[in-house]
Amino acid sequence: MDQQQEIKKNKLPLKTKIAAWWMIGTGIIAVLKLVQSIFGEIMAPPMVLVSDDSADLGDKKNEVYLFILLILFLILFLANGFFLLKKKRMAWIVSVIILLVNIVGIISIFIVPSIRDKRFLDELLFSIVAGIPFITPLILLLLDRKNFWKVAS
Repeated sequence: MDQQQEIKKNKLPLKTKIAAWWMIGTGIIAVLKLVQSIFGEIMAPPMVLVSDDSADLGDKKNEVYLFILLILFLILFLANGFFLLKKKRMAWIVSVIILLVNIVGIISIFIVPSIRDKRFLDELLFSIVAGIPFITPLILLLLDRKNFWKVAS
């Protein structure tokens, strides 16, 4: 009987597994879209760095910083998903913080500027849809936190 309890105690909770795999999947999709934007015709901020027009570089500086921040975020997002599967407590804390920052970022980008305009409801709906990849794992992690803390090392 002790052996069954020990096996059950060491299993990762289902909601945490779903949240971790959701984060990994979202991160992989985002990385693929990023690669498509670099090598495709959409937007390629790294190409700004090899531009011949040096006056243009000052205008595109924020895009380059945003691009670098996006790459770092994606690496951290993917790593946290894998570390959650490895039952690391720090990964749970960092994952919750990252997901909250993303949700606040989506709200600040889409909703706050639209408060002054007449398009508030449209932007609210869009921000809810855009936030689903971040809201879902956050809810799952918060719902299953007690079980995760029992199992985590």
